[in-house]
Amino acid sequence: MKDSQVIKKAEEIINKILSFFDISMDSKVSMEVDDQDARFLKVVIEGEDLGRLIGYRGNTLNSLQLIFAQILSSEIGEPIPVLIDVNGYRDRRSKYLESLALRAAREAKESGQDIELPPLGAFERRIVHLHLKKEKGVSTISEGEGRERHIIVKIDKEKK
Repeated sequence: MKDSQVIKKAEEIINKILSFFDISMDSKVSMEVDDQDARFLKVVIEGEDLGRLIGYRGNTLNSLQLIFAQILSSEIGEPIPVLIDVNGYRDRRSKYLESLALRAAREAKESGQDIELPPLGAFERRIVHLHLKKEKGVSTISEGEGRERHIIVKIDKEKK
């Protein structure tokens, strides 16, 4: 299916989903390419008082993204990665996670001990893993199951 057809279908679906919230907002759908040259669909939603669309630590937003991606994939007949952002929340959260990751790396290096981060969703764990991939002296692993899955920042003994 052509990108323009996917975008049109995505606009229909997201507008229908958002109509249930009975809030004034605008949405924009575009096809993007990430830093690994993989294409994904990006939906940007903007408006006033959209906190309930984001939810605690983005839980509602993540659920909305999952539901939207499932419906879209079903409609177009193929899976496509989706990113939904509300009022720039994803960028702010990414900056926070990068800062958290760097603090954990610094603490691990200073203390010589592994640092365990709080449970994070897959999208957020990916941000931390990618950000610390560039950091010398530490590595990251994910441990745990389901909602308890978290990252451990480990000291690289040989690279210290």
